[in-house]
Amino acid sequence: MMISTRTSVNWTEWISLRGGFSIYSGWVTAATILNATFMLKNLGFKDPTIPWFDEEQISIAILAVAFAIYNAASYIELNPLYGSVFIWVIVAIRSNIVNNKSQYTDLEAVSSYLAIFQSISMTALWTFYLTAELFEVDLGYNRGLFYEFW
Repeated sequence: MMISTRTSVNWTEWISLRGGFSIYSGWVTAATILNATFMLKNLGFKDPTIPWFDEEQISIAILAVAFAIYNAASYIELNPLYGSVFIWVIVAIRSNIVNNKSQYTDLEAVSSYLAIFQSISMTALWTFYLTAELFEVDLGYNRGLFYEFW
């Protein structure tokens, strides 16, 4: 994804390479975090010995780290499409909690808040980046989703 956003491309390459790699990288990030969570659960973090640090609290901490990863990568690489994948991921997680794990009320609330915060964050980044491209503002780096596209 990073290499594709740092090279000059035409219209077809922009859709297939930049768009495709951004979405793919976003899903690979989610899958990696999810698999790490399953590994922690299998290693015994399902029933930790610390009374206030249960499975729900571990899940909340992991979602907070995922939120930070997606936002940091999106803003550093100027790629709001990558960060927008997390909206899809967090909404799917929230839907699973609501439909299958209703006992996790704190996790449901946090996932709702993260979906809202991520939506606001990516709307801001999309607006900033598209406005900068529209008015041909030099952002100081040669990268981003629309680098040398126009």
